Amino acid sequence: MIRNAVINFLAENACAGKQTVDPDQKSDTLSEKNVNTARSENVSLRALAEDKFPCLEELADTLELIIRASACRETVVISGSDESLYLAFGRCRGLHKDTMIFRSLFEPQVNSFSYTPGVLIAADPAKLTLRAEIYADSDADEIRVFSREKLTDDSSLKYGDNLEPEEFFLNGDLTQVPGYREFARRIGYITGVINSSGRTLKKAVTARRAVFSTGGIRRFSAGALKNFISRLVRERVLKVRDESYLYLGFADACHQETDMSGAEKEHSATDGPELFVSFTPEKLFSIRDGRIYCDALAGSVPVEQGDALIRDPKNLNENRIVADFIDDRLRTICDDVQQMPVKLKRLSYITHLLIEISGNIKNNISTEEIIRLLHPTPATLGYPREEAVRVLDGCGALLTGMYAGTAGMTYGGCSTALVMLRSALFRNGEITLYGGAGIMGESDPLSEWKETGLKMTAVLKRIIPEDDVARVLAKINMMKSGE
Repeated sequence: MIRNAVINFLAENACAGKQTVDPDQKSDTLSEKNVNTARSENVSLRALAEDKFPCLEELADTLELIIRASACRETVVISGSDESLYLAFGRCRGLHKDTMIFRSLFEPQVNSFSYTPGVLIAADPAKLTLRAEIYADSDADEIRVFSREKLTDDSSLKYGDNLEPEEFFLNGDLTQVPGYREFARRIGYITGVINSSGRTLKKAVTARRAVFSTGGIRRFSAGALKNFISRLVRERVLKVRDESYLYLGFADACHQETDMSGAEKEHSATDGPELFVSFTPEKLFSIRDGRIYCDALAGSVPVEQGDALIRDPKNLNENRIVADFIDDRLRTICDDVQQMPVKLKRLSYITHLLIEISGNIKNNISTEEIIRLLHPTPATLGYPREEAVRVLDGCGALLTGMYAGTAGMTYGGCSTALVMLRSALFRNGEITLYGGAGIMGESDPLSEWKETGLKMTAVLKRIIPEDDVARVLAKINMMKSGE
């Protein structure tokens, strides 16, 4: 039976049916050093608890139990730039200026949405520590987000609905959106514009989706999706360090007034829970001690061609466009802007070009303003922005939504914003994988088709057996007869 200060704290103060805790009253289950209270002008930090674990397995067990015990309508998991892992449950109506989750869809006109969670769990696998914080405002108490029965009975670690993605990827139906013929037409249109005289377009980014389904036989339950989240979190904790950042966004759509970007939407009787997953290698920015750090990540080749990438003119030009854009934007808000030399970012399935750019922020500027300033960069939209939008929209290749949007958080005096690449959406009995590619004047449709498929393996490698990845990738890159 799992028993520790954090679990006892949540069972006492954050379970369905409990009354709001008095911020001046300490729980009998916690020692003096594990409980503190604080106030802000709007949303208040009501109480917190901390734990130190003897090993990663016990830390992972506790996080898994917390996720499966969640009874709230929304759960978000974000990895920080310092390898910490943050679990956010529910929403407060107001904001705590030092603790905020923020998200934005991929759109030409970015609209960032921020909120403070009802409960925040901060895990540091390197230090084997776990911290639970409860937030609530004066108008509405959003902290009652856990099932006491599940939280106090770790048999929930062993039972419940399970999600088996292998069933979808190996045996399900696959729909390519667009198919190869349409994809190639779009690439031809974009390269034609780039190479035409008198046009200023240098680059445009397009994407495709691979939609796996079981013909409506399987639909996702909230329990199955939460069990899947707990599995991914456990694997992340036990690995400690990973080649990618992690974002998981769960919403029980039947009880949500808003989608995962914060925008209002309508739900039909058939709407169910959904999960958006991103194993992204790219951060838009991180901020520490008043200095902002950005990644210009663009230019890609398969792993076996990685050494040649650093000398490839097309990819070097593509990366330079992104780096110059970020540099120019940072100079409007920063002093001492610096660029590091281009280098290779080697991942297990692909190799990228990376230039790291940083600067000292001159004035008090919000994360939302920085997101609007930088996002979307040429790495996810193209350059110049306005012409890229016109060209992509003109050939039907402008994809909007959570894919290539941003998500991140402010906590402990630091902020991190991730770019939602290498993503999958679990919804209504379908799993949708996303892959994008930057199109330059020299781009070849077949090469870009294979590159977008290769990027989808970032998700596949983490949710299906390694031996099956190549088989599924072959399906994703298949061109149907006549295309």
